[in-house]
Amino acid sequence: MKEHPIHETNRLCKKIMEELKRKENILNEQEIVVFEANILVSPPPSEQKSSGGIIMPEIKEDEPNELVSGDVRQVGPGFMVPNSTDNSSDIDAIIKSVESNEKASVKHIPMNIEVGDRVYYYKQAGDKIELLGEKYIIVPYGSIKVLLRQKV
Repeated sequence: MKEHPIHETNRLCKKIMEELKRKENILNEQEIVVFEANILVSPPPSEQKSSGGIIMPEIKEDEPNELVSGDVRQVGPGFMVPNSTDNSSDIDAIIKSVESNEKASVKHIPMNIEVGDRVYYYKQAGDKIELLGEKYIIVPYGSIKVLLRQKV
């Protein structure tokens, strides 16, 4: 006997909901970690809306020195530098730790950027990436030209 279409639809909806819950649980168990002097930024909107709500895609060609903005979502620990306690040069300390197969003793110099800041950077400087269902741009610290921060 063939299943009634409404029952088949309900069964399919239930399967879809179970799959969505499974994917949501996987996403909730992951976190984004940014390395070194990089910043994870939400990309700027690529399209504008008219006053009537019509979406108007950006048509002009990219200019290599065009600055775009984005909101900071995650910040790396900063610039990695050796944390040597002896009198050897920093490079010697790194080489020594690598040759001895030890974990290099390093410290990070933090960046003056915080989550929630709006940054302006060269459009060509960032790497586009999709993580956990969201689109982001990874921007190196040196590519950021201006930042806006809310006054406290």
